[in-house]
Amino acid sequence: MKLFQPRGPRVLVKRLDEAQPQSKLLTVIQANPKPGQFGFVLAVGHLKHSPELALGQVVVLKDFCGTIVHVELTEGASPEECALVMEDDVLMICEGF
Repeated sequence: MKLFQPRGPRVLVKRLDEAQPQSKLLTVIQANPKPGQFGFVLAVGHLKHSPELALGQVVVLKDFCGTIVHVELTEGASPEECALVMEDDVLMICEGF
């Protein structure tokens, strides 16, 4: 996997769709449900307030946040849609996924 280094207080996440397994203990409910409420952390920048954020964690994101980027996660594979979000867009870390 290629290494990415977000600049400043940003986090690169791969949004998880509804089809992927989620916790039986946590379900995010909103008025207009949409995929991408959960994300998988791929890279972190220089975080100011959340030093506990680390690669491989599953997180809950704010609605309608981030900048969509297409990233080649494995060499030779098609680029996948990911989101570059601000540190404050991460609402919660989900342990045990």
